[in-house]
Amino acid sequence: GNINSSSWDELLDSGLYSRFGKAKADHSFICRSCQYLDLCHGDCLKHRAFNLNNEKKLSTLCSGWKMFYQHSLPVFKNIASNIGT
Repeated sequence: GNINSSSWDELLDSGLYSRFGKAKADHSFICRSCQYLDLCHGDCLKHRAFNLNNEKKLSTLCSGWKMFYQHSLPVFKNIASNIGT
């Protein structure tokens, strides 16, 4: 669709939007068992679905995201628990 010539309703009802949503939700078996899936949601499709050598549909950034979450998540949880105290 084209945001200059289509309404948001037309874009949201398009087959392209529907296919994108289905592709985005098509996580690999590795992602489905990952503790960080709720945070990364399988990453952006451009980093996983269009890599023809990527049978597992993993993001090329997966290992980096895991390192980031392992390091930062405890800090974020601590900050969140102290909000409003």
